[in-house]
Amino acid sequence: MLLLEAGNIRKYYAERLIISFDEFKIYSGDRIGVVGLNGSGKTTLLEILAGQLEREEGFLRQYCDIGYIRQFTGKVTENLNQRLLKEFDLVRKLDRDDLSGGEHT
Repeated sequence: MLLLEAGNIRKYYAERLIISFDEFKIYSGDRIGVVGLNGSGKTTLLEILAGQLEREEGFLRQYCDIGYIRQFTGKVTENLNQRLLKEFDLVRKLDRDDLSGGEHT
């Protein structure tokens, strides 16, 4: 079942082209990873697909509700749900300063 489709998407910041693709589809059961260097447009892409950010060109069709959970900012503290930290074996990493943003989340 098709959940989302987008086509001919273009997004600029000033004169800089940040996002450009011809066709993108997500089907039920798909598993998708978004990877790239800092500042390469990952968040911009997700905000466009979630309908939270306007694009200069192209179309976006959502065939279901879209949820987008933004990455947390700041250091992980003891106030977070300890059960989840243990489940993902993160308790031993809490005091490390070299965690990525995703690891903080």
